[in-house]
Amino acid sequence: MYLIGDSPQRDRRPGLSINVIADEEPAVAQRRDSGGPGRYRGGLGQVIEVEVRTGEPYVVSTLSDRFVRPASGYAGGRPGARSGFRASTGERRSPKLSLPLPAGTTFRLELPGGGGYFPPSERPPEDVADDVAEGLVSPAAARREYGVRVTRAGRVLGTDRSTGGDS
Repeated sequence: MYLIGDSPQRDRRPGLSINVIADEEPAVAQRRDSGGPGRYRGGLGQVIEVEVRTGEPYVVSTLSDRFVRPASGYAGGRPGARSGFRASTGERRSPKLSLPLPAGTTFRLELPGGGGYFPPSERPPEDVADDVAEGLVSPAAARREYGVRVTRAGRVLGTDRSTGGDS
């Protein structure tokens, strides 16, 4: 992703990679519950929140897919989460094209998760509990998607594979 400063007082500046910004302050986090449920959970997407503090308008250009169709699951696995984009101005459209934003605008880019492999009911409850303890899956998603009741600390309270997993 590149941010390009635009100002009525000077020419456009060369693109500044978000990676440069992340070197200064961490700007990327894993997106909980974004990996498709499955015996092998799909990879998690990322959340990137950006606040440009130059006091000048800027243009954001991103290249990301899966805004409409999520990554499919395989052989009974479920799809991952779709991409999302939201600006503090209320803008929610796909940012495939360059999007001019006024000074002070913040935006959030949610990158998609991968699809899961094989039925979620085949994932061992202990693995689901580990995912919850690590913050990769919420307790609510563990119950809904895998049929595993688990505490935030990762202690399995019980299973009911008829409510989660393959249903």
